[in-house]
Amino acid sequence: HSLALTNSGDLYAWGDNAYYQLGDETQNDSPTPTAVPGVTGVRRMCAGGGHTVVVKNDGTVWTWGLNSKGQIGDGTTTIRKTPFQVPGLPACQDVKAASAHTLALTEDGRLWAWGSNETAQLGDGTYTQRKSPVLITGLTDIKAIDAGDMHGIACKNDGTAWAWGYNGYGQLGNGTFANQKSPVQIIGVSNVNDVSAGDRHSLLTMSILPADHLVFTRNPGNGEEGTPLSVQPVIEARDGNDFLYTNFNGPVTVYVKPGTGTAGSYAVGTQTLNAVNGVATFTNLAVDRGGTGYVLKAVSEIGAGESGAFDVAGGLAWADAARCLGIAAGLISATPADIVKLDLVPNGVLMMDDAAVVARNAAGA
Repeated sequence: HSLALTNSGDLYAWGDNAYYQLGDETQNDSPTPTAVPGVTGVRRMCAGGGHTVVVKNDGTVWTWGLNSKGQIGDGTTTIRKTPFQVPGLPACQDVKAASAHTLALTEDGRLWAWGSNETAQLGDGTYTQRKSPVLITGLTDIKAIDAGDMHGIACKNDGTAWAWGYNGYGQLGNGTFANQKSPVQIIGVSNVNDVSAGDRHSLLTMSILPADHLVFTRNPGNGEEGTPLSVQPVIEARDGNDFLYTNFNGPVTVYVKPGTGTAGSYAVGTQTLNAVNGVATFTNLAVDRGGTGYVLKAVSEIGAGESGAFDVAGGLAWADAARCLGIAAGLISATPADIVKLDLVPNGVLMMDDAAVVARNAAGA
């Protein structure tokens, strides 16, 4: 069945009426919208599987229709042919109905539930059917709710989202497929402003926040001084929800964070490039000298970010490199210590401006 609420607070219903869910005291299906008699001043409404629930401007909650699981909230399982005020509830601001349970959100941000609880969809920590409303403890300051077929979902004013009940398809969003008898926080989301529950899935909306930081989605790998790092960094622009911000196409600059690695070291290679749809992919970054615990810092007009730590294998000090040049030119006799220094040259070759020193073994290789 379907419902419609007018601007003046009148309620119209049509469709299946097998359980008196249209509220007209008959079981006659209606192919056209018909005013529900005696129901005025309605603030919010919701159609359940075989019952209807509304909240009026005065905060009272009214239900009618199928009541096989206590979803009407009158303390019985007797079908209700006409609207009935649910007793024991504080003033409410919103209501939601599923196939066999009902939720009500009070004006002070608390949640009440009643009806079927076979999969813990009431969120009261039990599997006990409730024929009258029960307060869901531990969940306060709520701003939006919804009822799925066998689960519930809510978001709070702090931007967090919570869910409970049946979780066979992962609809609770907590990283598991286990049912939850009490509300659990949905992971990986923030700044949530509304929620919606289907039979076996859930939806939420989040406030769009401006980009404010950078994230290394691929951290730099270890390397050798002066040569491109083994893994080149990829950096993303992120918004306040930590989602990729595809509208950013500005420059991103990377440098060695002061106080990491070897003092006085710096990045070489292409250190500044423009992001493409929020992603900056570097290809030839290196560090000029060896050291451990290097960290790269990325900066841009929207914010900054830091990489994970990595190490750079050292080569020859410049004084040692000059000696190697002298050895290569036959001006200086090599010693065993020089052989060790030559072994430090990456790939056996040391490049210095336009000169090169090649390390060879006794066989000339």
